[in-house]
Amino acid sequence: MAIPKFEDFLYPFMQHLMVKDSNKADMIASLSDHFNISEEDRQLKTKGGSAYQVNDRIGWSLQWLRRALFVEIPERGVWKITQRGRDFMMSHTDLRESDLMEYPEFAEYSGRRDNSDSKTKRTIMASAFDETYLKQNDNWLEIVETVKPIIEARSPYTIFYNSVITCFRLLGWKKSKGTIVTFPSNKSTVKEGLIFLTIEKENLHVPIVPLDLNESYTDESRLKVLFKAMEEWNCFVGLLFSESIQVFYKDNETPVCISTINLDESDLYGYALCNLFTFHSFSNKQLGQFCENEYDKIPSSSNVRKRIFALSKDSLLVEKLVKDYLMTEGFEEDVINSAFENCTLSLKIKDVNDGRMEPIKQERQRSSRDTTKFSFDGGKTFYKKRQFVLNVVRQYTKEHPTISLDGLEKVFPSAIISKTRGVVRPLSVVQEWIKERPDVATRYFMAPNEIITLSDGMQIVVHNQWGDSFPNFLVIANQLYGVVSDRPYEGVDNKSDMASEPESEEKFGIKISADSFSKFKSKK
Repeated sequence: MAIPKFEDFLYPFMQHLMVKDSNKADMIASLSDHFNISEEDRQLKTKGGSAYQVNDRIGWSLQWLRRALFVEIPERGVWKITQRGRDFMMSHTDLRESDLMEYPEFAEYSGRRDNSDSKTKRTIMASAFDETYLKQNDNWLEIVETVKPIIEARSPYTIFYNSVITCFRLLGWKKSKGTIVTFPSNKSTVKEGLIFLTIEKENLHVPIVPLDLNESYTDESRLKVLFKAMEEWNCFVGLLFSESIQVFYKDNETPVCISTINLDESDLYGYALCNLFTFHSFSNKQLGQFCENEYDKIPSSSNVRKRIFALSKDSLLVEKLVKDYLMTEGFEEDVINSAFENCTLSLKIKDVNDGRMEPIKQERQRSSRDTTKFSFDGGKTFYKKRQFVLNVVRQYTKEHPTISLDGLEKVFPSAIISKTRGVVRPLSVVQEWIKERPDVATRYFMAPNEIITLSDGMQIVVHNQWGDSFPNFLVIANQLYGVVSDRPYEGVDNKSDMASEPESEEKFGIKISADSFSKFKSKK
């Protein structure tokens, strides 16, 4: 028999959950038996060929029923009927799309509700990174469940590619409506294999976010394709999907990675990503504000200068700072307020460089991405910088199975990067930090397979944001194992000279610049 229409799956789906909680495999088996679908028909694929028809219908049934708050997923792999769903089933003998449209949550999702309520939309936009609101958007759980197994299995590229398309279909973007474009236009010169998300504006579909799928999972050249696409299509933000999701923001020159989102249900940035990219509440302006805020958190001297100039223009803040200082000196508040009534405070800041923007521009040129890879096993395996740090710490822990956190601190002292954040920190401590500042989650290797367990049972995580501090770690790694790189590398002070070095397959010993080495010695 032919596979029943999608809408026909809704009611029996709910009937099954009225009896017991379920999961994907159980539901597929139950509904296949319910409709008497033969083993042969169960193997029928969708037109795109990326999924079985039965699985696809059940997947979309789950999505619709969750949007209507008829079904929930209290934990991974568990599907459960809600009280709303149970109440409906007690008084109805069928379930169609028109029934779901009676519920505002589903109507909002389907896009058929009157969106003139700008107050509601503004609330959604303003809450894009509010932790309470984040947890209401459970699409992130679906995305993790969709993509992570494919990554871990190192599935063929076409399967990985289609899984990313599926993720954005969950968020409301549709190929049929032209809001997902899976190839560049004929006028484009960028390499095919990109996914472009677009929104409709004045009857034109304008690409706003290119997604570059890192086909080999380690090929840095794919970044060049992403950056070229961002430039050609005039996009300020781009996403790179691999073992994690990297968000790149182009403020002026070369795009900068402002966030790395782990494919983990606990990563709050994943929920934020879903909120920002939900089609029916999508705001280009809101996305831009989010990117600017994240970019400003990057600890560079240019951002410090930007903040200083911005704060200097806030007269109320300047007044408060002066008032607080005077009160610590022992002056009474009434006396200070009286003095303020008779004077005007102003703060002038003069940049010693000629022009304010030139120093920032120079720093960005200096911080252009260096793709040198490193090996500590004689050149058998080369790692990018962050993965290199993780694997060195992991290997040292493996070679010293009884080592404690204090012991690791002596080998990898915190001072080489940050006395507070450290090279390694207990997982429990980092999780407490994340409660106060969710962005901390992006600064450590937090995936389950990246967490290191010591012999005393303590779980620790490794810092992954190194920047100009990386040569400090190289000094230690070189002393422990002897390090080679896949191209000449002389530390951050000589990065600008590296660009002209010819490509070579030879292995090179590490050369740490004298200045970097002296800085490390003084910190240690």
